[in-house]
Amino acid sequence: MKMMILSILLLCAGFGFSQPQTCTPKNDRKLMFLGKSAPLNQKTPLIEKHPFEEGFIKLNPAIYQPPQQLPSQAALQKKMGENAPIVVDQDFEGLPSDGSPNPDTEGDVGPDHYFQMVKSQFAIWDKTGNMLYGPADCKTLWNDFPGPWLDMGWTDPVVLYDHLADRWLASCMVYELNVEYYEMVAVSATPDPLGEWYCYDIWFDVMPDYPKFGLWPDAYYLSINEWEINGSYGTFTGASVMALNREQMLAGEPDPDMVYFHFDAPNHSTTADVGSFLPSDLDGPPPPEGTPNIFVCVKDDTWGYPEDRLWLWSFSIDWDDMSNCSFTELAILPTAPFDSHNWDQDFIHQPNSTIKLHSLSHFLMYRLQYRYHDDHQTLVCNHTVETDGAEHGAVRWYALRNDGADWLIDQQSTYVPNEESRWMGSVAMDRDGNLAVGYSVSGDATYPSIRAAGRRYNDPPGQLTIPETEIKTGSASQTNHGRWGDYSTLSVDPTDDLTFWYTQEYMETSGPVNWQTRIVSFRLHKNPDFSADSLIFQTAIQCAEGLPLVLTNPTGYDMEITDIKNEGLVGTVPWFLEPTVSLPLTLSPGASLDLLVKVDLATGDLPAGFVYDTLAITTYYKHYAITIGLNEDLISASQPATMNNDPVTIVPNPFFDQTTFAITVNEKSPVQVWIFNSQFTCMRTLGSDEPVDAGVVRLTWDGKSETGRTVSAGIYYVIIRIGGQAYLQKIIKTR
Repeated sequence: MKMMILSILLLCAGFGFSQPQTCTPKNDRKLMFLGKSAPLNQKTPLIEKHPFEEGFIKLNPAIYQPPQQLPSQAALQKKMGENAPIVVDQDFEGLPSDGSPNPDTEGDVGPDHYFQMVKSQFAIWDKTGNMLYGPADCKTLWNDFPGPWLDMGWTDPVVLYDHLADRWLASCMVYELNVEYYEMVAVSATPDPLGEWYCYDIWFDVMPDYPKFGLWPDAYYLSINEWEINGSYGTFTGASVMALNREQMLAGEPDPDMVYFHFDAPNHSTTADVGSFLPSDLDGPPPPEGTPNIFVCVKDDTWGYPEDRLWLWSFSIDWDDMSNCSFTELAILPTAPFDSHNWDQDFIHQPNSTIKLHSLSHFLMYRLQYRYHDDHQTLVCNHTVETDGAEHGAVRWYALRNDGADWLIDQQSTYVPNEESRWMGSVAMDRDGNLAVGYSVSGDATYPSIRAAGRRYNDPPGQLTIPETEIKTGSASQTNHGRWGDYSTLSVDPTDDLTFWYTQEYMETSGPVNWQTRIVSFRLHKNPDFSADSLIFQTAIQCAEGLPLVLTNPTGYDMEITDIKNEGLVGTVPWFLEPTVSLPLTLSPGASLDLLVKVDLATGDLPAGFVYDTLAITTYYKHYAITIGLNEDLISASQPATMNNDPVTIVPNPFFDQTTFAITVNEKSPVQVWIFNSQFTCMRTLGSDEPVDAGVVRLTWDGKSETGRTVSAGIYYVIIRIGGQAYLQKIIKTR
């Protein structure tokens, strides 16, 4: 963010909206296709040192006057949580300073890579911290295409991993003050970020400041604040939001569609006027088809609004008829009172320095994360507030929820457990509903450092119950200027949808531009690992000797097993555990519980076909079920003890959009497939009871239920019946 933000931002004429506000598309912007780049790993990284620039755009003092504000004491959490602290997994150094005053720390994680962008440079690592490419100037991605952008300043980067398509998006704002500006956007042509990229640009005659992207199934959504620059002064001219046709960009089409809305700014104020939106950024399974993307901004009542609020807007897209697209007010959610301290945002103290760091308290901090759960939707976000009128910064976080009708604030809290200031946060939720918050921390006796806290989904609401954990301890103060941030990023690993990855800046050596960045991963969940998700007994010997089941605690926290099913029936045949488990049982980190599951064939009538039962296990955290299966036709002393002769191949597995079952049929027989979720509810059936000829039968599942709805990511069980034979396999849907 290249503006000098904002030593005197602003309360002008106040206003409020009593009727829903909408705006109409504009047509003076175009998403231009530049071409497909050479593979990144065949390019020599461009690298240059950027001169120190203390923020150079000043707000016109004739326009902006400071408001009077009072400290807020609402929704304060003044005590740290008492659960076990966060256990950091991966922990490695990110990019160092490129000579710019603030890094705009951004990054995202994919199946095999971590991709970080800071200010004007980027680098790509594997997930154990080995740098695979970089450091490189951001322009390296676009340097196959000559244009004015190659000689301009680069800033405000955003990188996203698109888990719906297994692709990457990278972007930067490019500027030549008082001349012209571009938003550069690139989408990887393959899942490998080291490969080729489809490159685009959007031209602006005003500065498209503070651009933020969000992933959605129908588009890549973008928000900006537009500034007219005249000499050393900048005038806010309004907020704009855009939708870029995701499907066309992923295909590298040369004329992709774009929808663009703009709000004028009669007060020339990012606070009093509509502005500073974040688009929702999808993690996990997609929302129901046709769900609009949601944009949110935060407003302080001292900016002229009736109440402190989160302001929600919906962005609806119809690529077949773009005249149907709309950007419409969705809801005003009054919050617990807060004080943005917007009239003087430089209020974060440091040791041994008169320089106070910039809070950026008039913006929601990146990201606005969206999740679709089976029975509700969630949005999580945060911003910085001042808590006591004594320049004491804190992170105010929110969890919004929609159970099917309206969006409500489900939880909110201001985290202020001691006298230190916390700001520049990023918040995200994993698939289980556990919430983590990463942020900067500083104070009169604390150098700018990185910390994180969190809560588990079933903890008391509005509390970060997992105590603050030191991620990286700073050892120096920033000198000469107060710019910090301007944002950090907390992501969730798409491979398990449980591991958080956080990147943020800190100070190790005093100076004006000596920031460094760190990349860490950690988990908050307490999910056990199982040696098998299903136990299918093939032979009488297996039934008598038992099949092993090992339950392991892979987390950094104690795990309490509160209930376990020690015995049951597979059809009419008893099964039981050895040894019997006495409860409750606590597994320490890394510990295992070794069990044998046995079947007593002598005491039950053999079933006529495939039957199953579930071994239920309950922890304090949640419920699990291991499938126990038995088939009369497979129980024979002459049968091998493995399923190496299984005639079913499933490719791909895990899968994104669809997977195919290749089933070998030795003689003319019916072929049927049943797909169950983890609770063994049947989601879809394939095939038929009509016999098919011998050969290979291929049946494809598109990841949808019988009703046509895309099912959520997770583990699914498949029963395949070929004539009188039945087989059970596990598949994983990753989005």
